[in-house]
Amino acid sequence: MSGGARSSIRLATLLAVAGGVPGCYNAVVFYETGKASLTIEGRPDPSAPVQGNLGFKQRSVVVAPPQDDGEAAAMISSFRFGKPPGLFGPVDIRTALVTGEAATALDRAGQSRVAAAVSGLSIPTYAELATLGIETAREDGHGALLEELAAKRWLALPPEARRRLGEITGFGDEYDASVHDAIRDALGMGSP
Repeated sequence: MSGGARSSIRLATLLAVAGGVPGCYNAVVFYETGKASLTIEGRPDPSAPVQGNLGFKQRSVVVAPPQDDGEAAAMISSFRFGKPPGLFGPVDIRTALVTGEAATALDRAGQSRVAAAVSGLSIPTYAELATLGIETAREDGHGALLEELAAKRWLALPPEARRRLGEITGFGDEYDASVHDAIRDALGMGSP
């Protein structure tokens, strides 16, 4: 039996046990595996005599049964893989998991601090996102259009205007009422 088949059987068993044990109703079950590989190939080709490939494969599964109020357990997960330039040297793999009340109780600033602590990257604030969106629109020559559309409150914008705002700011489908309000604030138009 191959290693992949054994992993699949272990994962299926883990899921069946987690779902079938009544005492584990409120438990969050987290399963993670990682595989690293390094391939070095030498060839007689003088333009590329040595080639290499560094790979990492990760599989994560979370079983989070619903809480008493019907919502799933809260979870923040982070994975970071780093390799300095060059063929040899240390590989840095960092992974973290925050669950339950520790994840639920975090406000936006707390989420950003946790993300920075576990991944080295922070979640931008809406003010930072607004600045980025405004800069993107202005750099592409859409500053006037952004100001014209941002003058309207979110609920007053037709779907086409919302889509256009997503395009000119670079947020696409992620442009929402919170980003819109932050852009209005940054432009001095005030919140709705």
